[in-house]
Amino acid sequence: MIKKNLIILLLIPFLIALIGVMAAKTTYKIIDNDITDIKWKYGDVEAFKVNNTFLLEAEGISSGDVGEDNELTWSIDNKDSSDTIEHAKIRKDNDKFYLDTLVVGNIILTCSNKKGNIYRSMNAIIYEHGAILVSSDIQGSQQNIDNTIYYGQYDLADGQKRKATFNLKVKVVPEQYENILEV
Repeated sequence: MIKKNLIILLLIPFLIALIGVMAAKTTYKIIDNDITDIKWKYGDVEAFKVNNTFLLEAEGISSGDVGEDNELTWSIDNKDSSDTIEHAKIRKDNDKFYLDTLVVGNIILTCSNKKGNIYRSMNAIIYEHGAILVSSDIQGSQQNIDNTIYYGQYDLADGQKRKATFNLKVKVVPEQYENILEV
């Protein structure tokens, strides 16, 4: 009788663990999963020539099946919130998104899932004759709470506090004008 009670006492934690695993697996299937990231080929700053159409490409990254409203969509906001001019439009054609550039200006181009909880943004400059793009050599994390990129005075590396440094990337568009800029 004591052996039987001892065996039952030893099996109880394993049964509880098994029930917990089964409950977690069932719950995971019930809850809608979202994409975890958006993969694209764009940098933090990109240039687009005015009066042209550009195919916008991005891919949602997920670790399995995703729920509803995780399809990617694109949107535009003017970089300067007081600017009321429509510099560009997003057009969807056969499940592909296109950027139609209308007027020279500076916009924020964002790709997100339809829920809006996963997104990536870039500063898009719409130019007529040419543009000089200056950006940090290190791409942004895309985890900002606003569109401003912040740089600190110090870096913490190997447990040491050091003055922060970073390199700048300079790009001239169109490429035919690159020889006028020597960095």
